[in-house]
Amino acid sequence: MGGAVEHTSATDAPASRFELPANAYRLSALAFSRDVQWLAAWRLPDQVELWDVGKGSRAAVWTEGPAGPWSSLPGGHRRPLAFLEDDKRILVASATNVALHDVLSGKIEQALDDSGPDLGQISISPDGHRVVGVTAEGEFAFWSLPDGHRLTHLPTRRAPWERRGSPFNFNGMALRRPPTSMSPETDWAFSPDGKAFAIGRVFAVDLWDSESGRWLSRYSGMDVPDFRIGAPTFGGGTRVAFLSPNHLAVVCGGAFAVLSVGTNLAALAVTNPASPPKERLDIRALGVSTDGTRFAVAGMRMGSRPSFGDPGAGAVFDVPLHGEIQVWNAVPLRLLVTIKGTTEEKFGAVALDAAGKRVAAITTGVRYTAHMNRSQQQAAERSPPGPYGVAAWDVP
Repeated sequence: MGGAVEHTSATDAPASRFELPANAYRLSALAFSRDVQWLAAWRLPDQVELWDVGKGSRAAVWTEGPAGPWSSLPGGHRRPLAFLEDDKRILVASATNVALHDVLSGKIEQALDDSGPDLGQISISPDGHRVVGVTAEGEFAFWSLPDGHRLTHLPTRRAPWERRGSPFNFNGMALRRPPTSMSPETDWAFSPDGKAFAIGRVFAVDLWDSESGRWLSRYSGMDVPDFRIGAPTFGGGTRVAFLSPNHLAVVCGGAFAVLSVGTNLAALAVTNPASPPKERLDIRALGVSTDGTRFAVAGMRMGSRPSFGDPGAGAVFDVPLHGEIQVWNAVPLRLLVTIKGTTEEKFGAVALDAAGKRVAAITTGVRYTAHMNRSQQQAAERSPPGPYGVAAWDVP
């Protein structure tokens, strides 16, 4: 893995790095702790491991049981593993249920009520009081902590455009969407206090009240020329993460925005990461520091080529150049650090510690060449030969 750092005097080489074989792990089942000290990894078929990111060594392992539906499904932004706010406990979604474990011993401390084998992606609110999971049918399910009770009343109300038989018109095209529809391009996030729940989809971001299940507002960015949430590039999809109860970071393709969260979602600051005319940053991951002052985006810088099918359609940005991570100050929006990876790697996951002073990332497990087009890249990412590269950098 590369490690050249631009814009600041941060350490050029990673503070730590190690590799995990792709045939035993999945990128969709690797999760950093909130302090970036630990990496939880599901080792197929039935083990959960805890890795010390700083040392690059395995600190604990236990047998969990068969993997859930996530092991056979591509895509998705969330994992079957989620650390609680103290980083001493972790939720694990297996083929049996969703259970809370001690991270070092693997001892089960609690199983969530009515959490069956069909849950593949889970996440926890920053305050540790809410859990959300996604079923194999693409429905959201909510629980409260510490009691572990299923919140069967959530969600109760749909957005007007999301009701059955009610088309959402986009540029004159009617799109019919089932309630709480999910896809590999869907992402979601709790606000720091757990009271709001944002869902990032193709074409829009929706905001919900996570206590009542009431839909609050929608943002599509169609009124902002520099940032429009549309069809994802290279399968990257839309990413969302709360910086504070009042600010939401949104990434789509090669651009991102900080939205003001209130009665209605509105763009507070918008940017397209600075690039030469014939380059673009394909963003695959978004990470936010616990204090909300910084966020990181990661992916691969792409060069351009003419469109083969329609030369008049403009350039296609799918020529791999190098992996890249950018760390930004949130408000006001300002680029702090750029970490340049090697020409062969793309970053597929990124995380920041509490104050945003350490950034950790995982590569996609594919070795890219300049001759790989978009279809070849996507095919390789579905079954990566590996290994996955894990690294951490200290950031000023």
